[in-house]
Parts: sequence; C-alpha cells; structure tokens
Amino acid sequence: MKRQLALLISILISLMCCSRPDVDTLYELDRRLSAQHRLGLLPVLTATSLFLPASGHPACCSAEPFELTPGPWQVKGAAAARSGEMGLTWGWLFDKQRHYATLWRRHGDAWTVELQMNFIDTLSSPAWTPPPVTDARVHALLAADRAFAAMADTAGMAAAFAVFIADNGVAVGSGTTLHRKDDFITRAGTDRNDRLRWQPIYGRVARSGDFGFTLGRYTSAPVAGGMESPDTRGYYLSVWRKNASGVWRFIFDGGNTLPGAL
Repeated sequence: MKRQLALLISILISLMCCSRPDVDTLYELDRRLSAQHRLGLLPVLTATSLFLPASGHPACCSAEPFELTPGPWQVKGAAAARSGEMGLTWGWLFDKQRHYATLWRRHGDAWTVELQMNFIDTLSSPAWTPPPVTDARVHALLAADRAFAAMADTAGMAAAFAVFIADNGVAVGSGTTLHRKDDFITRAGTDRNDRLRWQPIYGRVARSGDFGFTLGRYTSAPVAGGMESPDTRGYYLSVWRKNASGVWRFIFDGGNTLPGAL
C-alpha cells in the first residue's frame, strides 16, 4: 500500500511540475501511469475526457462508470505540438493484446487526457455528439483528411497511405498489426480488391498550428473478387503533424471496429 501511494504521489507531482512541454515529459508520464496501472488513467482524467473503446461508439468520461484499468501497458512512442499544449502517446496493452493511443491536453502545468483509444473494450453509453467546428485551421486539417480518403478511394489504400503518412508515422491494425511508411510503399497498387472509405466528424489543432487530430467513421469492404468477406465498420483516430513544407501528414492512425450500421 505504501509503495502504491508513493507511486501515485510521484504521478501527481509529475503532472504539476512538468514545465517542459516536450515528448520526453509525456513519455515519462505514460510510463509512470503504467507502473501504477491498477489506477488506470484516474489521476489524469477530467469530466470531458473522451474514450474510444475497442468496439463501440466514443463516449465522454462522465457518461458512465466504466472500467478504467486495462492492465499493464508499454508506451512505444510520443509526440507533442511545438506550443506544448497537445500531445500523443501510443503503445501496447499486454493483457488485451492490442495497441492503444492517448491524446493529451495541457492545462496550466498539468497534462490531462483529451481522448483515449482502446483501453476500454466496449461502452453502453449513448454515442458522443461532436461539437461544431469553427476554427479555420481545423477545417484545413479536416480537408487534408478528406483528400487522404479521396486518394484511397481512387488509387487504393496503400498508395494513399504511402503519400499521407509521415516518414516516422505508424498505422496500427487489429491485434499486433503495425505498419510504417515503407510497408505502404511496398504494397502500393497491390490492394485494389479492398476498399477503405472514411469521413472525419471532428478534429482539433494545437495553438501552434503544427499538430492536431481527426476523428471519424470508416467502412472497409471488398470489391470484385473478394465478396466473401464481410464489411468492417468503426471509428478511426488520426494524429497529424505538419512536415517541413507545412503539409499535414499523419504520425499515428488507428481505430476500432463496430459491426453493423453506424
């Protein structure tokens, strides 16, 4: 008990004293939370924290008392906006054998969860309703995501991902599946029997304008020659950063599954 209390205190201190809004700070915060995984994300949740379960609709943290302790996890990567008020950590859930992603928002000197993907298996709450987007920078990011989707529809998924993924980006699939830029370059033009379509429904951009995320709905269905496979539907999360040319490229892409109509 004393050891658990000491770990919790160290987490709370790190939340209040992280004056460096950088990648190392977020990486270390996520690592400390995993070390005390029985608390889950409780020390860093707010009433507006959003959860995207492994199967189901997104819902706010305050919507229902759902399970917040997914078991131990290992952080694999982190990124942050230049302005330091928005960031990402992603990694691996050992017990559930799947990847996760956590989007962070910095309020004053404390990091809190803005959106968490895949810690929770499912939710029974009503689907979260995204607020209207009024920021022109967010509209520009949503437009980039739509251009990404349009290219996937015409040129194939791998060809589109090879263009829109950042050089150090990662796309996670079900289970242990993990793809990087070279994987999509190799596969480009070979996946024309699979059709992946998506539409963003919400997004946010950091004050610095270089970092943001989009959240949306997708469908994946085979075309001619592959009709024996069922459609897959769900929600996706893409985290974006502008490259040296000021062009949006995603650094993380993942999602859940939702059988049936969305």
